[in-house]
Amino acid sequence: MLKRFATQISPAEQYTSFTVDSEDKIAAIVRAFTKENIDVYRIHVEEPSLEEIFLEESNREMKGAS
Repeated sequence: MLKRFATQISPAEQYTSFTVDSEDKIAAIVRAFTKENIDVYRIHVEEPSLEEIFLEESNREMKGAS
């Protein structure tokens, strides 16, 4: 079910972590879980750091220059 909304899905024993490209998808994911009778107890949103954004953009520019 998560494959419709997310990437880098990592199930663990007591939680599942995944990546979405837009916060707008979080509500859709919660609705999909609810529809499937899956309880959501907590959501943790983690934003990329400025360093991560800088490195990603730098790598993108370097690939474009080659």
